Parts: sequence; C-alpha cells; structure tokens
Amino acid sequence: MIQPHQQRVIEEQKKLQENLDKLSEFLNNGKSALLSQEDWDDLILQEESMDSYNEILKRRISRF
Repeated sequence: MIQPHQQRVIEEQKKLQENLDKLSEFLNNGKSALLSQEDWDDLILQEESMDSYNEILKRRISRF
C-alpha cells in the first residue's frame, strides 16, 4: 500500500514530468527572439536540472 508521503513523491514526479515536457517542447522550437541569450542558456540549464531531479524521483518511486 502506498503511504501518503510516497503518494506525494509520485504526484511531484508526475507534475515535474509535465513541466519538463513543456519546457523541452519550447526549447525544441528554437530560441525565441524575445529571450536574451543569457535567459536561453538558463532555460537549457533548467531543463538539465529538472531532468536530473526527475530521474532521482523515478528511482525513489521504483523502490516503493
């Protein structure tokens, strides 16, 4: 049986995956003229960080 804290991790991973998918889709469309290069680079770093965090959550969930 899933414990409440485990359910929160599952929900967090699901939401993170949705946000990561949206960010990845945005980045795959190419750099917007509305963004500075610095902001674009930060979004790429954010995507990488979110992906790492997502993988950690998935590993944790696999042990439930």
